[in-house]
Amino acid sequence: MGKLCKYRKNYIKRIIYLILVILWMTAVFFFSEQNGDESSKVSNETTKAIVQFSKNSSDSLVERVNPYIRKLAHYSLYTVGGILIYLLFKTFKIYQIKQILYSFIFGFLYACSDEIHQIFVPHRSAMVRDVVIDSLGVLTGIIILVVLNRFKNKYFYSNKNKLMGEKDVK
Repeated sequence: MGKLCKYRKNYIKRIIYLILVILWMTAVFFFSEQNGDESSKVSNETTKAIVQFSKNSSDSLVERVNPYIRKLAHYSLYTVGGILIYLLFKTFKIYQIKQILYSFIFGFLYACSDEIHQIFVPHRSAMVRDVVIDSLGVLTGIIILVVLNRFKNKYFYSNKNKLMGEKDVK
């Protein structure tokens, strides 16, 4: 019964992570679906909101900072994607290196498809630089979870064993 319950729990996790990945992909698709004018308006408003906290808030500052805010948005969005994709692949019984590799490939291919999609959107274009930024975001999300998982395994489980009176296993 214990093994079946563990299998069912893993299956439920897989379904939840799959739904979250699909929702993330849908959000990316709709951001990419905005024509160039809509996209520029949204990023300008976001940049103005961020810049207003600066002492030197001006239109020229907004113009200078806006491209970096846009790229940071790409990077951040794909970092979230990397986390979600990796969580999904962790539900499969494969070696961790394959989980990492498959997650990165999936994220990279989605970044490529996102840029190809933008070719067909008015006033938008595909940029290799954006694929690189998106892929670095995916990689960052994966690395964050790998590091957190190692930290959890090293410190949480070793401290849990000490609390239960077990010896440290090295």
